Amino acid sequence: MNLLQTARRAVESMRIHPVAQHAHATEVAERTVHWARSLSLVTNDIEVSRARNIRVGNLAAYAFAREPLDVVQLGADLILWLFLFDDAIGEPPLDLDRAEHARTLQSYVDLLVCRRLPDEASHFHVALLDLVHRAVDLGASEDWLERFAEDMAGYFWACAEEVPYRRSGTTPPVAAYRDLRAGTVGTSAVFALIELGRSGIVPSDEMRRPEVVEARRIAALLTAWVNDVYSYPKETLANDPLNLVTALAAQYALEPTEALNEAVEVYNLELGELERLIDRILFDGCSHALCAYLNGLLDWVHGNRVWTKMCGRYT
Repeated sequence: MNLLQTARRAVESMRIHPVAQHAHATEVAERTVHWARSLSLVTNDIEVSRARNIRVGNLAAYAFAREPLDVVQLGADLILWLFLFDDAIGEPPLDLDRAEHARTLQSYVDLLVCRRLPDEASHFHVALLDLVHRAVDLGASEDWLERFAEDMAGYFWACAEEVPYRRSGTTPPVAAYRDLRAGTVGTSAVFALIELGRSGIVPSDEMRRPEVVEARRIAALLTAWVNDVYSYPKETLANDPLNLVTALAAQYALEPTEALNEAVEVYNLELGELERLIDRILFDGCSHALCAYLNGLLDWVHGNRVWTKMCGRYT
């Protein structure tokens, strides 16, 4: 059995729950590609084909299966923005100075705080501001916008922090990699869109409860672990040092198959931890909005697990 088959079998052994899919997945996918092209995030047929092959419409349709179509569409567009941004800017070219990279990333944080374009706006700036305006149209409050900016800032911070590892080819210790991956996976900001759907905005004091913060972090890592396991063969060929399987293998002197199995064990254990944590939050009492949000996190985790096999990005 080759490494790709082993990775696929490992993903299949991850615990899963049945998932639903929004009825308009195909429509959402095509609208997302059209949106990206209209804002010049993709500019030619090859880039369009690559964007379509990510199949973000399917991911959004699984992850936001209970939500109105406008929320599903906004989710798909934000997900594609994150993928394209990661390729173009999040992982900077070797000739880009780290300080300049950090300044570029900061310009996106500034946009989210001020909600206006910088003087020299890129296509990614314009598209991100469009996403923010659409969130406002869907009922985003000032508190939501502040929290969304914080989540995106965490993603940008992690993009900057992983550069030394990539350029040196060094794999960080597992604990350090967990901290990085919770940010670079980018899902914390996408989780926020759950609040723009049926549940409504979650009160700020509830969202900042330590156990809710931890639930969001675990859910983000669970989405990352599935992607890491499935993409491990591809990233190994590319000598990418940033992968959970690679980190486990390096820290514990494991063979690839052993490390893949260990990564699956990490996923299954942390999924159980997330479920117990959510049960405890619900038992202790919370608003209807937070209850719906927590259920949305589980939809995301299980939907991402199904979608990963469809995505052409990881193999």
